Amino acid sequence: MKPELITSRVALTAGMKGGTGKSTLSVLLAANRRSRGRRVAVFDADANVGTTFLTLRDPTKSEADQDCLESAVRFDLRDPDEAPQILRPLDIGADLSIVDMPGGSIGALESVFGSEYANGLEELGHITHASGRRITVLHMITNDRSTAASFDGFMDGFGDSAGSRPSSWCNFPDGLRA
Repeated sequence: MKPELITSRVALTAGMKGGTGKSTLSVLLAANRRSRGRRVAVFDADANVGTTFLTLRDPTKSEADQDCLESAVRFDLRDPDEAPQILRPLDIGADLSIVDMPGGSIGALESVFGSEYANGLEELGHITHASGRRITVLHMITNDRSTAASFDGFMDGFGDSAGSRPSSWCNFPDGLRA
């Protein structure tokens, strides 16, 4: 049997709340990979705040004319009409697609994929994998109890395909270890 070919990766920066560094991580990761010649697409799924979009946007272009491979584009994952744009990274020929998720975004994924797929992540994982891409979730950890629930939601949502590798530099408060 031939091994499956993974052509690119989709990185979701996630966490339960705002102000944990999701956008900063997204911007720095995009800048680093782009500076090394990689084709990186950036999507800011938190249109209410839009820090990633506002940081990376091309100020000479209107919002409608922004290019996810040169700057960033944004959509509102919490808006049922815009939420299906979570699948846009699958149509882009990028080495890496970064999606800066809004805090507490699992509920929004349920609205895209329906409750029959747990919290929507399992179906997102299947669709992503079928398109030749792999999802990496970069979940921000804080000392807030909601972090554990959010992290558990992502782990449960991806089911058996989920794996956890906490960073060695991260100190987990008691009760938050995965």
